Amino acid sequence: MKHKPDFGWLLPIGHQRMPGKAEPYWQHLYQVLGLLESQFHSVGIPDHLMEAQADIPEAMTGLSYMAGLFPGLSWGTAVLCQSFHHPK
Repeated sequence: MKHKPDFGWLLPIGHQRMPGKAEPYWQHLYQVLGLLESQFHSVGIPDHLMEAQADIPEAMTGLSYMAGLFPGLSWGTAVLCQSFHHPK
């Protein structure tokens, strides 16, 4: 039996962003993820420890929220800077 390859998508952040500001970014992201759900297997969310990332949720919060909205995709972190997160 042949196995079809799985493809993942890295959520764009920082200077990679599509529309730019936070509100149009999230609206665009919902639209894109709705289209990707039938074409891609997974999405990676990087942590937000880069310049100008104040309006991007930290990785675990974003991961939990987006996984609930798009359960047809497998979700994970592309980068997780665990030492920066308080353990409580």
